[in-house]
Amino acid sequence: MRTKVVNKRIEQYDVYIGRGSPFGNPFTLKEYGRREAIDMFRKYFYSKLNNPFFRKTSTEIEGQDTGLFLQAQSLSWRRDS
Repeated sequence: MRTKVVNKRIEQYDVYIGRGSPFGNPFTLKEYGRREAIDMFRKYFYSKLNNPFFRKTSTEIEGQDTGLFLQAQSLSWRRDS
């Protein structure tokens, strides 16, 4: 079962995973720049997996369509995880 990431502006989704959700990236492009915000989020996200509640929650969305705001250039690293 694959988890699909979709642009919430144009497709329906089951779970919102963008900023403001437990899965959202708190590091903004404006403050950190694109590459650094992505790198910081990657470290942040993996560190959160040490939390049993977060780990359980993250496995519960497996196989669902997840929605967030996407820009065209971000599709290359977020598509179908």
